[in-house]
Amino acid sequence: MNDHEIIEGVIHEFAGLAKHPRPSHHEKGVSDYIVSRLHELGVADVTQDEVYNVIANVPASKGCEDWPLTVLQGHMDMVCEKAPGCTKDMEKEGLDLEVSGDEITARGTTLGA
Repeated sequence: MNDHEIIEGVIHEFAGLAKHPRPSHHEKGVSDYIVSRLHELGVADVTQDEVYNVIANVPASKGCEDWPLTVLQGHMDMVCEKAPGCTKDMEKEGLDLEVSGDEITARGTTLGA
């Protein structure tokens, strides 16, 4: 896989997340999406708790089965800031991404960071 294919893959996955509005305390939709996407990718051991945390046990890649366990942690909510005049409802609407090469921005809003 070359660098261009990797970048396209990252943008594709980010775009899937960006479709789901997720201000703090409104993470159910994005949590459900992550669980669904993990199942699509063949990850069977996925748990979602009552506050929408997702825990996934992803098997090691072939040849890496004896490597130490890696744990990744992140948050699903986002900072919902928008430009003056932007009418987007950040609790109900996903982001409008604009991609230029390997740069991603959102029309009228932040990307949530």
